[in-house]
Amino acid sequence: NASSWTVKDVARLYHQTGAAFGFDRLRGAAGSFVGGDAFERLAVRRLIEDLLSEQTAITQAVLKFSANAQAGEDELSAKAAVTSWAALRIDRVRAAKRTVEDIENAGGGWTFAKLTIANAALRELASAA
Repeated sequence: NASSWTVKDVARLYHQTGAAFGFDRLRGAAGSFVGGDAFERLAVRRLIEDLLSEQTAITQAVLKFSANAQAGEDELSAKAAVTSWAALRIDRVRAAKRTVEDIENAGGGWTFAKLTIANAALRELASAA
């Protein structure tokens, strides 16, 4: 039951989910965009909100999967819980991670188009969670 989890334990799982799938890097890249008109800024803000929602959805799936608050009692336990959850969804996890890694390795820095593609890959993973 997720209601038995402490805020700290849930936060550890959330952090480890972010680290495992690159959510913080993507939000940082999106947040670094400057300029553009109001619509471009709105689109970037919405993309950041989407990334937050996807990280939350995956964290909730890990919480349900773990079914034990000890999974978040420290960073190592939280990381192990995320890793175990991901291992049962290896094809989807690999696809999402590969997309993000391919974009990062392509060079040229992050563009809105690249962030949108990475976001779509993570959204597919979150939707399947």
